[in-house]
Formats: sequence, structure tokens, C-alpha cells
Amino acid sequence: MKASLNEIFIPKDITKISESLFYGCKKLKKVNIPDGVTEIRSDAFAFCESLTDIDIPGSVSIIGDGAFSNSGLKRIAIPESVTEIGSNAFFYCAELSEANIPHCVTSIKDSTFYKTKLTNMIIPQSVMHICEYAFENCIELKSVIISDGVEYIHSDAFAGCTALTDVIIPDSVKGIKPTAFKNVKSIKHSSNIPASGSPWGAKSVGKI
Repeated sequence: MKASLNEIFIPKDITKISESLFYGCKKLKKVNIPDGVTEIRSDAFAFCESLTDIDIPGSVSIIGDGAFSNSGLKRIAIPESVTEIGSNAFFYCAELSEANIPHCVTSIKDSTFYKTKLTNMIIPQSVMHICEYAFENCIELKSVIISDGVEYIHSDAFAGCTALTDVIIPDSVKGIKPTAFKNVKSIKHSSNIPASGSPWGAKSVGKI
């Protein structure tokens, strides 16, 4: 019965959307989430292939692991109230071309935006870690602004982002794993950044 759902109205007294609640609802196209919901838990909307758009209210603070993984989302506006985005939250959302990272999020976790259709991304000052596979295989990603504040860029964070050119790494970065930028065309960094292990998988590395 759940598999046949195409529209859902979450009751106003609900504060958390439970784990895997709408997992695999392939016909689900419309979801109304009321203000008051604070958490979208793990895999809540995973494999909702017909779900192309969703409004997340400003009351939500946590988006759980895999919450929208393998869904049909084309765009997502994540409100500034969100402080945590789980691993794989938008994993393999193959049509996702627009997304943002709120200014209170401190890490972009493993495979958060793996193999999406994002073309650009601004990583805010609040983020300290860009974790493993965070943007791996985002082959249409052309522009990434890494704000001063990011400290660590982990393995394969941007691996396979073959459209990326001239990524500028700020002075705040303390460590970059050897394969962080595997197959990225060009990276620019400040002379204050340790060059150990460069080009970090990229095809070329230069200094600003």
C-alpha cells in the first residue's frame, strides 16, 4: 500500500520523520512537511524516484544518513536551521543540480552529494571537514568555492569531478589526502599550505 502513495501530508503534531518511513515509495511526487518537524531521519525518503522537489521548513535541524539517497530530487533548498547533514544524504540523486550548505554545518560527511548533477557549490566558513567521497563523481561540477575555515579535505572528496578547474584552496586548510582531487584538472593553493603529497590526485597544481 505504501508503494502506491503519490502525495503525503505530514500531520502538524509530528516532530520527527521516522527512519525509512517512505523508503522505496517510487510513485511519491509531493510531500508537505509542516513547520515544527525538527528531524528527517535516515533513509526517510530514500529511493523515492518520482520525488523531484521538496520544501524543508525552517524548523528542521537534522537531515539523517541517506535521507534522500537515490531519490529523484532535482533541487533542494536546505534551510539555515539545519546544523547536520548525514552521510549519503543525497547519494546518487542523479538529477540533483541545485543544492546549498547552511552556515551552521561543520562537516560535509561521506558521500553526501556522491554522483549528483551539481554544477557549482559554495562551502561556507563553518565547514571544517569535507569528508570522503563527499562530491565524488559529480562530473558536471564546474565551480567550488571553498571558504576560509575549511581545515581538512579527505580522500576522494572531489575525485572524478572532471569538469572542475582552478579550485582555490584557502590558507585555513591543514591537510589534504592524496586522492582528494583525483582527476581534477587544476588546483591553486597558497604557499602557506603544506604541499606534501600534492598534486593530491589532480592533473596540475599551482600557487596563487
